Amino acid sequence: MLLYSDVTESGDVLGNRLVVLKLRGGEYVFLQEAQGQLFAPQVGTAVIDPKKDDFSFQITESDKLIATFKGKMTEKFVTGVFETKGVNGVTQTNFKLPRIVDRQQRFPDCK
Repeated sequence: MLLYSDVTESGDVLGNRLVVLKLRGGEYVFLQEAQGQLFAPQVGTAVIDPKKDDFSFQITESDKLIATFKGKMTEKFVTGVFETKGVNGVTQTNFKLPRIVDRQQRFPDCK
């Protein structure tokens, strides 16, 4: 399990949290957004190429593609472009999330 997050708790909870799980059947991501509160995580399938640090994932809802991410995963960061599809068209957001390795660090509870 790898955890990347820029979630802060100074006043309002803000940021993004990305958990990458490498399981026998493949790689999966849990993406959680925080804007005043932590929202329910979105689950997607991931593709990881450790030789090139390439990392991508897709999130679907009711068998419909709603978001994609393409970027790089290193020991210190996940960087790339997150593309969401909504009623107003396609939105692209640049991501740079630091890896969290200290298990003693406190994170906001999922409510």
